[in-house]
Amino acid sequence: MIDRFKGKLKREVEKGGVSYAAGTNVVVIGQTDGATTLNTGGFAFCCVMPNGCIEHIQDTSIIVDMESFSKQATENMTKRELFAGLAMVGLLSGNGYDDEATTANDAVCYADVLLAKLSKTDKTE
Repeated sequence: MIDRFKGKLKREVEKGGVSYAAGTNVVVIGQTDGATTLNTGGFAFCCVMPNGCIEHIQDTSIIVDMESFSKQATENMTKRELFAGLAMVGLLSGNGYDDEATTANDAVCYADVLLAKLSKTDKTE
């Protein structure tokens, strides 16, 4: 099951030319066993940043608030954010991945392609 958690940056992180200060609140997306184990598919978290960007953040740079566990992964998330997060988990669960920016961009591209395809699908099918 894909879930989301509140998280906070432990230290300043720079991604795509944007600097996020220590203490910045983020939404962490990962796969859980429904209890306390959070599997991100690698040594990083897929995070929705305050500006809406989805970034791949080193796990040692994040404090995850496990109390914020939510089974409603779509609550307060756009379809694009959810689909990109799911794509990111899939991309990171492989044997390797590109640099963080490329992986994040790929996840968003997959989400956009899926949304475009869904919008063109005949509802009678």
